[in-house]
Amino acid sequence: GSVGEFYAKRFLEKQYLSQPENIKVDIKDVHDVPHYQRKGIDLLVDVYKQNGSIHRILFEVKNDSYTTNNLFAETVSNAETGTKGCVFTSEAHWWLYIYENQDRAIMFNPKELADFVKSTTKNYRKVTLMNTTSITGQPFKTYGVLIPVADVVKYVPSAREIRIPIRAMAKELGIDMKRFDSFKKYKSCIDEFPYKV
Repeated sequence: GSVGEFYAKRFLEKQYLSQPENIKVDIKDVHDVPHYQRKGIDLLVDVYKQNGSIHRILFEVKNDSYTTNNLFAETVSNAETGTKGCVFTSEAHWWLYIYENQDRAIMFNPKELADFVKSTTKNYRKVTLMNTTSITGQPFKTYGVLIPVADVVKYVPSAREIRIPIRAMAKELGIDMKRFDSFKKYKSCIDEFPYKV
């Protein structure tokens, strides 16, 4: 959702600008643009390098407000139409799956997650969600599996857990997030971002 994209933009800009070879970062939020929605792309991240080149990185952002240690991998988007889930259809280079109540995220290549979901023999919990279409309000079912974050990090080669300062960003912007009061103050995370372009 848009909350996830908001925090992801601020976080990614800070991380890529912390790398000395990068001189500018331009991030466009396209999560509500139909062309990009069909491709499973939420953010276009253009990183301008010291050598004059520009690298475009495509992100899909997931925002999870639950306090579990699972990742929901959507395998069937619409059971009524047989539409494959975003795990198999996303054209993003990276997913940033944000756990907003935990000041952390997991980042990985979605194609690697798709390969793992297709090949695993583990018996993960299957989940059915009820959704409605945005135009007609017609109900439909979405299917997926809940994968422990520890397994994603273990079995998906590119996957890394990273700390993302949701509460610190909210405080900086004057956003009241009372549900975070019980958590400790977040410290700087710049040195912990493991991805370079």
